[in-house]
Amino acid sequence: ADNIVLFSTSEAGLQSKLDDLALWASRNQMQVNIRKTVVMLIPRPAARTPLPRPSLTLYGEHLEVKQKVTYVGITFSVESGNMWNAHFKSCEKRARFAANRVLFIESHVGPLPPWEGRILYRSKTEPHLTWGCEVTGCGTLQQLDDIEDVQNYFLRRILQVQTRSQLCILHSELGLWPLPIRRLELQLRYLLDVLQLPPTHIAKKALRQCFTPRNHRARFWLRQLQDSVAKLDLSLSNDPTVNEVTAVLAALKGRVNSRIEREVAASEKLAPLHARKDYSSGRPKRTAPVAFREYLRLKAPELRRCLTKIIVSDHSLSIEVLRRRDGRDYDIPRELRLCRLCLGTTEEPMHVLFTCTASEVLRTHRRELWVWISKNLPGKFDLASLRSLEPDELFHVLLSFETTTEVLAQYCTRVM
Repeated sequence: ADNIVLFSTSEAGLQSKLDDLALWASRNQMQVNIRKTVVMLIPRPAARTPLPRPSLTLYGEHLEVKQKVTYVGITFSVESGNMWNAHFKSCEKRARFAANRVLFIESHVGPLPPWEGRILYRSKTEPHLTWGCEVTGCGTLQQLDDIEDVQNYFLRRILQVQTRSQLCILHSELGLWPLPIRRLELQLRYLLDVLQLPPTHIAKKALRQCFTPRNHRARFWLRQLQDSVAKLDLSLSNDPTVNEVTAVLAALKGRVNSRIEREVAASEKLAPLHARKDYSSGRPKRTAPVAFREYLRLKAPELRRCLTKIIVSDHSLSIEVLRRRDGRDYDIPRELRLCRLCLGTTEEPMHVLFTCTASEVLRTHRRELWVWISKNLPGKFDLASLRSLEPDELFHVLLSFETTTEVLAQYCTRVM
């Protein structure tokens, strides 16, 4: 027998249960390990007066009263105002350790390919970041900040972008959900599993107790889940059914896509992503806002890194470098972040790649690009139609085909 827990709302009630446990153990030729048996006082939410210290005994010995206890992997603590603060800290510490162990292999094998890094994140780091979310819920803003830092750190290392990069690109390019929504998804799946249990199951009985009218206004598990769902403009009733929870889970993906799409569209910095379309069928189609991008499968790290930095605006061109103040007490307007070669217009990726003619080296690289394209036309495009495209559109056409993606990456690396 292991992992036994006894609950009571009074000292006398808990002492009675301890005596019953000792009696039951003796009748079954067992003995309770006193060294591993502790007592924890859990005050009511927002209680102002401390609880009196109890005097509880087992086999005539007094039991130790602790403020923090780990039970089946979940850390309960009354050291602060929120019972789960210690649990989130523990998850953050374990996740950061796991992330650093994974990223340490880069010192032996070079930059971690994004697809393999994504697999290692899902299997080695994310489980720590979501551990116990079925019990603790999504978490407060402060609790989420601690564990989201680990997710952002890991995903930025995978994409090889700087710490100033925007957060939405970590999800739009790698196809991973923001951590709060991922935790909410797992909590909803847990609710769905409990709803499908037989009525005699203890977990099903506990859930049914949450549905009673007297609990509707209390800050209990289901109420917190309803609040988290409401933040995404979804709803969960006080007596949810299997079909209702299934519908909320199905709508969750759409909410994630809409949120990331809005964040990308609202950022003038991410101009290369605003015009992104898929031309692989010959006609432009909208791409999924959150998906793993095929250009991240390029094998050469330097090509992959250069192309990624252009797409997510993490490059060293003036439009980006002069966006940061770096000690200045004034901003440099966009129209004054001029091309260092022609000094005629803003130095941004599409101008440098397809428009600027102030450098013979640039013109040579561009001629070589068009020679290769003329020999290996992508899809249903002909040379004349490609030359007539605007720079943004041409960039995404070349990015839509496997045969031209690597050539585009080589060209971008030479130009940059």
